[in-house]
Amino acid sequence: MVKHLTVFLIVVVVFIGCNSLYGQFSGGSGTEADPYQIATAADLTTLGQNTEDYDKHFIMTADIDLAGKGDYPDGSFSHPLIADDSIFYGVFDGAGHAIKQLKISANDDIGLFHYLGPGSLVLNLKLMDGSVVGRDYVGVLCAQNYGTIDHVHCTDIKVDGLNFIGGLCGVNQGLITHSSVDGTVGGTDTVAGICGYNTGVMADCFTNVTIQGYDLVGGFCGVNANTLINCYSIGSTRGFLATGGLCGANSRVLKKCYAAGSTTATSTEVGGLCGLNMGTISDAYFHVDGGPDNGFGVALTDDRMQDQSSFAGFDFSGNINDGSEELWHMPWQSTGYPMLWWQRDIPGDTAGSYGVDMEDYATVSAEWLDAFGIEDLMEVVAYWLEE
Repeated sequence: MVKHLTVFLIVVVVFIGCNSLYGQFSGGSGTEADPYQIATAADLTTLGQNTEDYDKHFIMTADIDLAGKGDYPDGSFSHPLIADDSIFYGVFDGAGHAIKQLKISANDDIGLFHYLGPGSLVLNLKLMDGSVVGRDYVGVLCAQNYGTIDHVHCTDIKVDGLNFIGGLCGVNQGLITHSSVDGTVGGTDTVAGICGYNTGVMADCFTNVTIQGYDLVGGFCGVNANTLINCYSIGSTRGFLATGGLCGANSRVLKKCYAAGSTTATSTEVGGLCGLNMGTISDAYFHVDGGPDNGFGVALTDDRMQDQSSFAGFDFSGNINDGSEELWHMPWQSTGYPMLWWQRDIPGDTAGSYGVDMEDYATVSAEWLDAFGIEDLMEVVAYWLEE
């Protein structure tokens, strides 16, 4: 009897331990091959509470709405949801899903994540209808980034603070690529659409943000102290000192970028592209009606802004004479300014080759077969062939 009871207790303990290990999220084991599955607001809360998992792999399997989920009476949060007062070193894959209505009201170092550490990766994530209000080092995604942010898109967001304020992050010391911000950002010093202060690399990104600040205010970056390449900013930027349509101040490398929004400031340190420049600017442009021409960047009229040939140094899709990276394209069947290659505005261009052909058909055929079957697949074959 005692022997049987002992075996029973061992089984119960093992079961509880396994359930605790594998049942804390909606699935997965936290490895690269089998990441923890994030499907609910409770899963995000669990991730935030389990510091031992900050170096694991995670993947979202559904959109998550955080409206009313916070600890304040109005439903907002008083702290970052993930790695509060700590650092996240893992991989968080949004898998194209959205975190909606994230609302945080706190002091310093706030965002969905507190800090993203070296080696961390956040990708394929949408942040929608978020509001983050604090003092210093404030962004919707994180306070500071030392890792990699790739394909993270913020839409209809609002960020307010004092110093080092950005739509995506307060400070970037890592890599930000293929990302965008749409919304409003306000602050005092070092305020901008993507990040307030950059000592890392930002490439292939854009902003469409209404920004207001006092000093070092930029449509894209407040201060660029490293590398900013193949990016653009539209929207409006308003400051007092050191204000620019793209950067408030540049002290390192800024190239192959443009600004097309309105830029105003009270002082003379204002420009359509940059308010101040102590570094190198090349192949960079701004709309002549967007802000003053202070000699930083090339001013273009609206007609020239819509002419591909005006942007010397840009690598456009389909033009073999300007390079092989194919990083830019002009809008399809409409007037407008250059767009990044990943902004696919052609229906059916799933391969991103700025056209619709058999390559696009090949990229989706397997998915159609898996999801819908051969009959549905055949219905779209004619469309691709005709286009």
